[in-house]
Amino acid sequence: MLKQKFILCVLPLWEVAIALISSFSKFLLKLLLLTIHII
Repeated sequence: MLKQKFILCVLPLWEVAIALISSFSKFLLKLLLLTIHII
């Protein structure tokens, strides 16, 4: 029972973490492209 509650608590956090990582990687990619253009 406790394990199910733990999973239910962690799943939304996991989805948020994945969303943050994907948006951050896109941001880094744009930054990298800008840096290449400047150089």
